[in-house]
Amino acid sequence: MRIRSALLLGLCVSWNICFAAGAGLHLQAAYVTASLPGTTTVAAYLELKNLSKQEWVLVSASSPAAHVVEVHRHVMEGNSMRMEKVDSLTIPAGGIVRMQPGGYHLMLIGLNKALSTGDHVLVTLKFSNGRAETVVLNVK
Repeated sequence: MRIRSALLLGLCVSWNICFAAGAGLHLQAAYVTASLPGTTTVAAYLELKNLSKQEWVLVSASSPAAHVVEVHRHVMEGNSMRMEKVDSLTIPAGGIVRMQPGGYHLMLIGLNKALSTGDHVLVTLKFSNGRAETVVLNVK
């Protein structure tokens, strides 16, 4: 298992595209924000590019780095913006979903330790088709 994790880490860090390639789903522009002193929550951003002819639906995520990982989005309510949890996120056939500041993102809640620039975080994304893919995200 350690050898597989080290190999996965090396490939993902080198290519920054490491994810369900055989199924036509690619991960791009992925990273986690470094944690600020005294905080236990950070955001993760990434792009999911679906090259297949079938939609993919992200239904949950997890990470050994945090107690909980949730999909969130920012929404405007009057003159203020707030975050809300999302139960699922559809990546349409031939489409791209960008998780970016001010939009969809992953929230890693209850960090087990502080995250610093240069660290790497494993995140497992679970889809409605039963597939689970573990990806490595750089901290910056």
